[in-house]
Amino acid sequence: RSIVPEETRPVHPVRRPALRSRRAQVLGGLALVALIAAVFLLVDAMRQAAVTITINGTAYHVRTRADTVGAALDDAGIHVDTEDIVWPPLDSPLTDGGAIAIHKAAAVAMQSDDGVRHIRTQAAHPLAILAEQDIVPGLHDIVQVNGQDYSPEELAAQNWSTPPQSIRVVRGVPITVVDGDQTLTAHTTEVD
Repeated sequence: RSIVPEETRPVHPVRRPALRSRRAQVLGGLALVALIAAVFLLVDAMRQAAVTITINGTAYHVRTRADTVGAALDDAGIHVDTEDIVWPPLDSPLTDGGAIAIHKAAAVAMQSDDGVRHIRTQAAHPLAILAEQDIVPGLHDIVQVNGQDYSPEELAAQNWSTPPQSIRVVRGVPITVVDGDQTLTAHTTEVD
């Protein structure tokens, strides 16, 4: 047996299991990706504004990246009609922690001289709604509000806190009755 000096012995590198090394690299890479994703999510969350949207008294809390009130409402899927009141205005800049108030217009079915139409209004009193539509009930007319008959005077004396669902103006039609030498004129609102 020969003795080989240490310096001349072949040096074999110490082999580490390749599987352990790759696993560590993969886990380290995944941890780095998770850390980067968490940072991006944190930055994204910081860019979102928290906003309270109140619709006819009911509050909703949303987070949005929108720059304006209108864009925030679009982002939240809230449709605004031209008759609705929105404060602050739709083109106003949005602020974090801000509030948006919406008062939705009421839908009212109206029937008058020009037929049936559906309108949206902020007014509550039937006479105010009629005035918005340039409809003036006459002295002998009947105004049906949600199916109940009112003379214009009776209607003027009523208080209304919520808009009606329907308004119908039934015009008084003059009827002339001639009896010998006497002529009598009356008005009727009988229809159908």
